[in-house]
Amino acid sequence: MASVSESSSLKERIFQVNLLLLQHLNQINMKKKKQLGAFIVLVLILSSCIGDIGNTIVYSRIGVVRGEPEKHLLTSDGYSVVWPELGQDALLETGTSLRVNFKTNFFEKGEGRYEAELIDYEILPHSTLQVAQTDTTTILTKDERRISAVAKINNLFIDGYYFFKTDVAYPRLGEKVDFQLFYDPHQADSMTIDGRHRIYELFLRVSKSEGTDTLKAQETYTCSYHIQELIEDVKQTILDEGKDSLIFRVNYGSRFNADTTAFVWTASDTMAVRLAR
Repeated sequence: MASVSESSSLKERIFQVNLLLLQHLNQINMKKKKQLGAFIVLVLILSSCIGDIGNTIVYSRIGVVRGEPEKHLLTSDGYSVVWPELGQDALLETGTSLRVNFKTNFFEKGEGRYEAELIDYEILPHSTLQVAQTDTTTILTKDERRISAVAKINNLFIDGYYFFKTDVAYPRLGEKVDFQLFYDPHQADSMTIDGRHRIYELFLRVSKSEGTDTLKAQETYTCSYHIQELIEDVKQTILDEGKDSLIFRVNYGSRFNADTTAFVWTASDTMAVRLAR
């Protein structure tokens, strides 16, 4: 994020650009004049925002709590944010995933961290990928839930945690659910080849932990999964093939078979994590 002096300098450069654009505005045709005029308005708005760096703004972000060198929230756009109560909040352990609303003027606290005023937060369900086999030929418990859909969130990946949305069918009111994501490199269906890419197959299971007897049609959960072990396991193989991303799918039980003893499994669209060399 820009400092006050950097923002002031940037605002001056934007103002100079505006003057040049205005000088040439009368020398172009009407259609281009309208397009350029709209662009100038956007630039003026941007320069106005930069000029208000001393004011606070409200941000809503997804992030992961990290602990070193002090507890902070690493956000989805790469910022490290702290607020006064964060260090003493026992609910926010390292690795906790949050959807958080906060106010900030983006003044740097030091060491790349920015101070904020907390408005509220929601702890998101999170789990660690289990490098283990799961039996896809049967329903494991009576509390296991059917999944309507799994969808990525712009390949949202924060420091080892991958986020995606899960639609759970017919949950009960107030129900808490457990999410388990499996990957077994020894299973025959753990990896498929699609053209030039390896696609790693993960398996998601959802089960109830508590709730009432009142049914709802569907509930959408945003969840995070720590998949760093998978990344470390397959990274070198992918890089040696000249690729730069881990590509995977999430398989989930979308409906029951005829005698309701097992799920019919459906694969999500492909998801990806860019690998650092």
